[in-house]
Amino acid sequence: NGYTKTGYTFLGWATSETGTKVYNNGESVKNLATSGNINLYAVWKLSTYVVTFIGNGNTGGTTAPITCTYDQNCTLSANGFTKTGYTFSGWATTSSGLKEYDNKQVVKNITTNSSIDLYAVWKPNTYTITFMGNGNTSGATVTKTCTYNQDCSLTTNGFLREGYDFNGWAKTASGTKVYDNSQNVINLAVSGNVNLYAKWKPKSFYLDINPDFNNYGINYNSGAHVQSFNIKVVSESGVVLHNKSAIQDFYDKVEYNSTIYISNVKYRSGYKYNGHSLRNDSAKTNSNLIISSATSTSFTFKQQVAGTMNFSINTTTNKIWMCKRKTGRVCHDRCLNPASDSVWSECNCEDIYTNWYQENTNVHSNGTERICEWRDYQKWMCKNATKKVCHSRCLNPASDSVWTVCDCEITYGNWYEANINVMTDNDNRICEWRNP
Repeated sequence: NGYTKTGYTFLGWATSETGTKVYNNGESVKNLATSGNINLYAVWKLSTYVVTFIGNGNTGGTTAPITCTYDQNCTLSANGFTKTGYTFSGWATTSSGLKEYDNKQVVKNITTNSSIDLYAVWKPNTYTITFMGNGNTSGATVTKTCTYNQDCSLTTNGFLREGYDFNGWAKTASGTKVYDNSQNVINLAVSGNVNLYAKWKPKSFYLDINPDFNNYGINYNSGAHVQSFNIKVVSESGVVLHNKSAIQDFYDKVEYNSTIYISNVKYRSGYKYNGHSLRNDSAKTNSNLIISSATSTSFTFKQQVAGTMNFSINTTTNKIWMCKRKTGRVCHDRCLNPASDSVWSECNCEDIYTNWYQENTNVHSNGTERICEWRDYQKWMCKNATKKVCHSRCLNPASDSVWTVCDCEITYGNWYEANINVMTDNDNRICEWRNP
């Protein structure tokens, strides 16, 4: 046979156009006719071909081959391949070719050969990056669209947060920094959306603890009457930034939103707590701090506005009633010098003065009568056998055993107010208001 027919295979010869094969190709025959001419007709059989599917870079899955018959419709197999970060687009006839056939497409006569390979065509996914301010106080950062397996520059940060500097991006709100600002990244996600969270680093500002508003807390300047204090500064993340004891002033940088603890405040003799003041470093009127607790000896506060912080412990004169008897000296923080009734000097009831002695840590006596006793508010309360010495708290005039609140401006028994600073019993000065 010298004939060909696309998509068909020659089987042999028939004696009619529609007949079945009678003679094989090249067969020896005899007496096909007695005379004249005879026609033999080629008999053709439809060819089949195998379609094999190639993953072409797939990362998973398989797709089964199929057998098709020429001149008949044939449905391509459903794609079973997968490729991370890509979406299947269809089939090509070469590994680098463009798509020619869709998934599960009905085809016909796609080859005249016995087989054909079809190659998966992959389209890279796109994904979006959404930027989260994570505590920002203003600003915005535009969402970015990236293509898988291609470099992508992160959007330049547009968020702002008072008191903080931007420090990069994290994958979670509480995570550590993974990416820098405007960094080139690749394959942050295979599809869909991924969130990146702004990371913030606290700025540092000067904290100026200056009792009585002396510049930079120089306690020895005029009017500075805080003797010492302890300070502990703890950052927002719990790191102890400063921890100092018995200092006289503090001027140093602390991270924004740190918690500042001041404790064990001690005042110079003759002065006491008179409130505290919060001022910023410029206007001297508005506060950058917020107090959460305050006593005369301890304070806790945080920064609420970015900027230099100024905290002042205010003092005032600590006037104390000084008391004496005609023939003896009553011990107090300050009292008459044991050698003279006219000179005031410092003394302590734990010290021994002429024929006085310490009965116990809270009481002093002269052997027969109690002279000084430590009572409420840790102040020395004083009396003698027949008279009650006035103090912020003293013995009730009606009883030597009951302690009550009294005031030297109030008259008790035969005591009266000679003037605002002196109490007498007509002929003896009992209490006198003195500056330590």
